[in-house]
Amino acid sequence: MSDRLNFSDIERNATPQSIERGREYYEWGQVQSIVRRGSLLQASVMGQSEPWYETFLDVERCEGDCSCPYDWGGWCKHIVALALTYLNDSEQIENRFSLDELIERLI
Repeated sequence: MSDRLNFSDIERNATPQSIERGREYYEWGQVQSIVRRGSLLQASVMGQSEPWYETFLDVERCEGDCSCPYDWGGWCKHIVALALTYLNDSEQIENRFSLDELIERLI
């Protein structure tokens, strides 16, 4: 299901520690409620400090964002877990219309 994103992108954007922890979160099923709108993924990922973090990943631009307090450069473990879910378990992703597609349908 990959449009652009691959494991090399994860390695380029995250530290080895974030990749390892993200892999654990992926394997433990911590990524929930995944929605795709165009190239943007949004998910709730279980955290340690907070019950859930809102996590975003643009699979074409390889850009991610998360509501967690991670601030050590690159992607946090939650973004890595979302990316791994996207690459390995695409059936968990609910596809919805992008904003552009919704507007186009109204015209």
